[in-house]
Amino acid sequence: MRPSFKTTAILLELFVIIILAGWLYSEYVSNPLMRQYINSFLQGTQTGRLLQQLVGIGNVLVLPLRLISLFLISVVSMILMLLLLFMFTTFLASLIAGRRRTKMRR
Repeated sequence: MRPSFKTTAILLELFVIIILAGWLYSEYVSNPLMRQYINSFLQGTQTGRLLQQLVGIGNVLVLPLRLISLFLISVVSMILMLLLLFMFTTFLASLIAGRRRTKMRR
């Protein structure tokens, strides 16, 4: 099945965004002038302050969701482990019962 034009365009845009974000991060880490520029932008302008407040609000909203998702993942993994243990014990019980039946028939 061939992907549609929209899907291809979205994937291409995602690829370009990831490349540009990686480039910007590496430039921020390795170039002190870029780091100074971004820090002065974030601290000196109204837009920078607004972005910092939005990031703070986003962290407040996302952190409980992250904790809830980690809790749910741990619960699901525990259920799956118990299911696997139940399946294994059932398998062992069937093996033991099968051996007893073959010994009784002889």
